[in-house]
Amino acid sequence: MFAAWLWQGNAQNSFQLPGYVQVDAAAAYHRQVSGLRLITRLNLINLFDQQYFESSNTTDFLTPIPRLGIILGPPLTVIESIQTRTSRVRTLRFSDAGAP
Repeated sequence: MFAAWLWQGNAQNSFQLPGYVQVDAAAAYHRQVSGLRLITRLNLINLFDQQYFESSNTTDFLTPIPRLGIILGPPLTVIESIQTRTSRVRTLRFSDAGAP
């Protein structure tokens, strides 16, 4: 969970952006399948799909022209990942061929 209260939209404090609360969630599942360790993950960002203002861009970095842009935060975002690993531990041994 992330919370931001009322905050200033620019350095001159000429306008304010409202506060917001963003709730994220994540889950993971581990399972052995044919000697492989299978890990699946699910991430939910902005779980309640709240509309909020992520930031404001009042000037362009390349030119001094004010833009007065307000950037909306992303909507509900779902990210899934699948990872596999072998369950066997392998020990690598290096021989010292040049050692006396």
